Amino acid sequence: MINFFFFFSIFVSLIETIGIGIIMPFISVASDFKEIHSFYFYLLNRFSFGRYHLVAYRLFENYMVTKNL
Repeated sequence: MINFFFFFSIFVSLIETIGIGIIMPFISVASDFKEIHSFYFYLLNRFSFGRYHLVAYRLFENYMVTKNL
């Protein structure tokens, strides 16, 4: 019976260690607003570049269609 409790306590401590290891990256990102700010601007730049490329491509396509008429 003592062996069961010993191995069960080791098993529970391993689960708790894994749980803390999974949560820690999220806590470090949430506590450092500089990382969130830079990640936000990275996503914003990536989105706006795609939108800018789409608008420029459509304008150029319309320009080429009207130029050929």
